[in-house]
Amino acid sequence: CDVELVPLFLRYLTLQPSKEQKIDPKFNMEIYIEFLTTQAKTLSFLAFVGKTYQEQLALNSDLLVIAIFQLLDGCPPENVQLRKDIIVAARHFVSSDFRTLFIPHVKRFFDENLLLSTGYTARETLKALAYNTFGEFFNHIRASLSIEDLQNVLYMYSKMIHDSSLPPTIQVTSLKFLTNIAESIRQKGSEKSRDLLIHVVETLVFKCKSLAKQCAHLSNNSNEKTNAVTIPSINEVDVTTSTLNELVQNMNDITNREKELQRQQLSLIRFQATSPLIYTLSSNDCRTLLKVLVSSLRHITWILADVKISENLVTQPKQFVPSITILYIKFFKYILQCLIIFFDSTSTINSNGNSSTINNTTTITRNKEEKEIMDMIASVFIVMHKQNYREIFENNLLYFYQCANKNPNITLIMNTLLQQSPSSTILVELLLEFLLPRINEIGETNNTNNACLKLFKLVINSVVTTTLATENEKILQPYLKQIILRSIECAQLTQDPYNYFILLRALFRSIGVGNHELLNQEFLTLLHFLLQRLNEYQSCKHRQNLRELFIELCLTVPVRLSVLLPYLPLLMEPLVNALNGSSTLILQGLRTLELCVDNLQPDFLYNHILPVRSSLM
Repeated sequence: CDVELVPLFLRYLTLQPSKEQKIDPKFNMEIYIEFLTTQAKTLSFLAFVGKTYQEQLALNSDLLVIAIFQLLDGCPPENVQLRKDIIVAARHFVSSDFRTLFIPHVKRFFDENLLLSTGYTARETLKALAYNTFGEFFNHIRASLSIEDLQNVLYMYSKMIHDSSLPPTIQVTSLKFLTNIAESIRQKGSEKSRDLLIHVVETLVFKCKSLAKQCAHLSNNSNEKTNAVTIPSINEVDVTTSTLNELVQNMNDITNREKELQRQQLSLIRFQATSPLIYTLSSNDCRTLLKVLVSSLRHITWILADVKISENLVTQPKQFVPSITILYIKFFKYILQCLIIFFDSTSTINSNGNSSTINNTTTITRNKEEKEIMDMIASVFIVMHKQNYREIFENNLLYFYQCANKNPNITLIMNTLLQQSPSSTILVELLLEFLLPRINEIGETNNTNNACLKLFKLVINSVVTTTLATENEKILQPYLKQIILRSIECAQLTQDPYNYFILLRALFRSIGVGNHELLNQEFLTLLHFLLQRLNEYQSCKHRQNLRELFIELCLTVPVRLSVLLPYLPLLMEPLVNALNGSSTLILQGLRTLELCVDNLQPDFLYNHILPVRSSLM
């Protein structure tokens, strides 16, 4: 008997008054709404018992599909709760095995007037529920959709990403959904696939632009609150012991303080939206959205790099046309602006712009987040064609450098690109050409976190640690003399030359590891000049850490011992100073002495040690 009720319920759901009856003046809207309410409850009941009566529902599947569309179409725009009940009930069917029944009718779900009606309240209230419900449905059936249907889905969820009336969680879900849709578009392999993927990239880039504005707004609010002048409190005077003038003055001070407090509070008010349904993103929301956005763009970039424009394509499939390259140039600029939200290591900003101190555990987590997001940003560009790679960083290197001066940690992006990118040789060349004219900026501060210094060290390190070390060595070779000579020249003109010799130490250490014949040859013509100049520096009066640095540089010049033999007298005084220095220098001095003892004739070595023997002993 229960089995026979299911078809009866479904037939009941399909009952609807005709158009003529609805326009009749005698038509009772209240009774009609009650009738729709009973149908919605019946649909909810069928959703509840659907697993038990799957066979009966499948036999009458056409009635089920018709019933859901009729209920959505017939529900009055002003009745928000009733439409919500219908959508919730429909969700059970489109998220179950019955979802395949709706594939032939999928185009009807693209009609927002059907899903959300034309009512303002229904649209604003039910938007998140409806898009989330049918987003899951589209995600499950995306492999069965045509390229035209995928285009419609893409358009719908591209709008959701930019819709500030949707909660951040829905925006995050939409970003992830776009990634899945992009994979389905690639599998179609049609001529339109590449155009749709470019549209996805464009959507993500402009979302990044809006996030950059939001991050700047949060940062500015935090700075205003941090820099606000604290108004001291005023104690009330004792009425019994104070004069009349003192009482009046005290009352005036209290009144003036209250007025100043009110003025400060009014100055911090931000009228962000006239609608109460507009969501204001917090710093945590921005960070989450950025990570998902960059991850999505990375995935879509990898897909786009493998999709050919046509069968008779002449250029390599991975090379993007200028219009796409411009999108990535903009993305790199916008994402650098967004990173401000990751580099506030001492405080966190909530949605109201208030800052609060965070503990050490949170700081460690934040540092991990910084490393993660910057690795993801770098991975967006790793698969690109060399020409696109060059164009993107040529256009953004100056802006990147300006940002790195404010937040040196973003140089981690360049570190990842230099270590992992097949095009790291291009970046090495671009950085050297960019940094050499600015080498004087290394000495403008005694902070070793200097952006110019960090970038130089990353480039120098790339000849040792990267898979393209040999190629990078060839790029570095013609610039080596300029780096050394300019460093020494600028060191003589600045008040604190420490950073320049830190750069030389990094250079000596990198070249001293492994076999770098090309760079070793470049050192030969500078060897006498370097040893002589470093000897002069270490003999003069300097602060302890700088003098130890000069001694270390003398003992670690990256050339073979056989090349050093004519200049061995210049090493004796630094060797003695090293053996009388700190523990680190003593170890370096002993290594140098051991090298000499193992490889030189005793008489030859004795003649050179003789002048400093008393100091050595």
